[in-house]
Amino acid sequence: MFYDTEIKVLDKNLMEVKTIMGDLQLFYKVIRFEDDIDVVIRNRVFCDRESCINSGSYFLIEGIRYKVIDIKKWSDYLEILIYECGG
Repeated sequence: MFYDTEIKVLDKNLMEVKTIMGDLQLFYKVIRFEDDIDVVIRNRVFCDRESCINSGSYFLIEGIRYKVIDIKKWSDYLEILIYECGG
């Protein structure tokens, strides 16, 4: 993994909490919620484990805001599925 992308971590109120480096990758997955609502995930991020990242977090990457959808915790890093919300 190459941590070559600057990521601003935002809280649920869209206030910046921290800036981290991560690996932004293209990824494709459809997640189905109640009432047959489908959300298409097109990106994921790998980064060091950070306590400030949770299911209520947002990321700002190159001017585009993303919602954290799912976090997988591995031994020394996080794999995070993100949904593009826009600018």
